[in-house]
Amino acid sequence: MQYIQAITLLTFLVMSCFTACLPTEDDIAAPNPVPGQFAFTGEAIIGGGFNAVDSYRNNHYRLEVSAAGAVIHIDLNTEGAEGKINVLNSARTTVRSSGRGTVVGIEDLELSVAGIYYIVVATDVNTNGSYDLTVRGDEISEVTRIANIKREKNGLTWVSGGGAFEDQSYSNIQLEFTVNEDNSLIDITAESRETEIRIHLLNSARTSIRYSGYSVDPELGEIQLENAGTYYLVGATEEGAEGNFDIAVYGKSGTISDLQQISAVRHCVEGAWTQGGGSLEPDSPDNRRFDFSVSEATTIDISAMSAGTEHRFYLLNSAGTQLFYTGLSVNTSRIAYEITTPGNYTIAMNAPDNNSGTFDLCLTSRQGSVSELTPQ
Repeated sequence: MQYIQAITLLTFLVMSCFTACLPTEDDIAAPNPVPGQFAFTGEAIIGGGFNAVDSYRNNHYRLEVSAAGAVIHIDLNTEGAEGKINVLNSARTTVRSSGRGTVVGIEDLELSVAGIYYIVVATDVNTNGSYDLTVRGDEISEVTRIANIKREKNGLTWVSGGGAFEDQSYSNIQLEFTVNEDNSLIDITAESRETEIRIHLLNSARTSIRYSGYSVDPELGEIQLENAGTYYLVGATEEGAEGNFDIAVYGKSGTISDLQQISAVRHCVEGAWTQGGGSLEPDSPDNRRFDFSVSEATTIDISAMSAGTEHRFYLLNSAGTQLFYTGLSVNTSRIAYEITTPGNYTIAMNAPDNNSGTFDLCLTSRQGSVSELTPQ
């Protein structure tokens, strides 16, 4: 009997231990990282250029080491594109870079001071791919991915371009966005279907910071914006051109607002001369005069096209003072003019003596800032 009781007790104890030693549901789900090793797998990348360490089309990681003299090792395996590793210090100056390839690494990199460093995984421009990244080192406190974001506007359309260098013209496409951190890094690209385009970046005072080359797929590349605030993008193309384009701004997640298009208005009229009033006679009764009002400081864009005769036009203020006039043209003439004082203005369409012909005249500006053209 004692033998049977002993066997029964032993069986009970074994089963109790077996049940108690089974891992819980939380234990199964919990990660089991290798100490001092941080791995990122299946990371997607757009590609901003192998040496573009400030481009958020590349991927950025924040690395923190706890001791001066820390030694780290980094391995990168890519699919779909060659990759490159760039290690930067806290001032974002390059400490070391790897070569390019599908399997690259940085071994035995000694970091002279404790603190924050950055790892930038880079690939060629607009070369989509994916990769696995491993960072190893005994003194690594943390490695985290810095999330990036893409703000874009697609299908932006020119009715009649205002000129590739006219960054104030509302015949070009005007956009605004805000940045909420000083020294934010952004990267700007654009793509047009057929029409060549130049991208301008302006600060809050609408002064030029940088502009791109002139092509169907221009890039401004990576730019550091020293101050938080409002900025403007202008998609500019040749005078009178039609077409459409897409534009994108890349940066650190949470630092860039959506892109907002600034609405423009375009007022057009048709007219004719039975006899011109003289090519340098702004006050001739044979000119065709059109009045409009401006409700706020803005840039106006005036364009005209004539048939049957040459033409020029004059811009006059309410006192009849000439503010601007164009040269004689048989095709299209255009000006972009900054109006600083709200009030009433006049455009006088002029043709040489005794010449007859027809014309189209258009006035473009920011929505709500100018009235329609009214013939005198």
